[in-house]
Amino acid sequence: RQGLTKASHAEAANGVGGKEFDRWLVEAISDVRLRLLSRTGEEFNKWLLNARTQQRSVARRKLDQVRRRMKGAAGTIARHQETLKRVREDWGLPLKDMLAKALEGSEQGREGKSTNPFEREDAGGADGENGFAVGLREDDEDGKDGVLSDLDFTILHRCRYLYSRLGMDETFANNYRHQRRLQLRSDLEQKGGSSPFLDQFSDQMERILGFIIIEDKVLHSTQGMISPEDIVEEWEEALQVLVARLSAWLSSRTNFLAQACGICTHVALASTVASHFGLNVEPLKSLINTAVEEYAEILQKE
Repeated sequence: RQGLTKASHAEAANGVGGKEFDRWLVEAISDVRLRLLSRTGEEFNKWLLNARTQQRSVARRKLDQVRRRMKGAAGTIARHQETLKRVREDWGLPLKDMLAKALEGSEQGREGKSTNPFEREDAGGADGENGFAVGLREDDEDGKDGVLSDLDFTILHRCRYLYSRLGMDETFANNYRHQRRLQLRSDLEQKGGSSPFLDQFSDQMERILGFIIIEDKVLHSTQGMISPEDIVEEWEEALQVLVARLSAWLSSRTNFLAQACGICTHVALASTVASHFGLNVEPLKSLINTAVEEYAEILQKE
């Protein structure tokens, strides 16, 4: 009887200790979970702030890329047109004159000068642009000198991974979409104060364009966190604001002659980038065409 009593007491003690340990373990896991969520939330908020801060610089780098490539393509087209013109002129010459030109070209070749009819001394330009390199390649986004080089997407991926391990992947995705939409709407509400409309509109359009470029990177570097439809909806919302502001400025004609060229050039470049991502830019193109027509009409009258 004494042995049975001692055994029953031991089992009871172990049962009480086991329950206390279970409660402690549950509380410890809950505490670790809360700390992880708190720390991850802080990192995520910092990344969101950094993403919004970098939007303008991201857009400006992309616009500079487009500007350089369009300039290089224009130079290449001009060189090809000049070559074709020379060929047509040479075909109209007598045979002895064509032979004399060929001899002159061979002598220049011996002197170290290029005799390639498709090459000029200034071919390639200062930046080394050659060919019709107007397209926007995806490998320009990343890398040391890429347009997104100052924004660390590793932080975003790490935050999402931690949330997914805690079984909250959908919660994180919904929060991301909500926070980014709030940032976009905040940028759309900014007017720029008393600065000229050209500066106001260019700044707002660069912020929106940078927003789209970052969202496109998130779309292609994560699985299911955002969808192409999300980006289209965000762009359409921004497009309505841009079109409304540009239409109001065209109607008021405030400093029209002084700012029309700058605005048309900037909107045309931004539209080229936006169309690269498959977004609708026809309303902006239509307004730019209207602005160009009005500009030419005013100049003719004056």
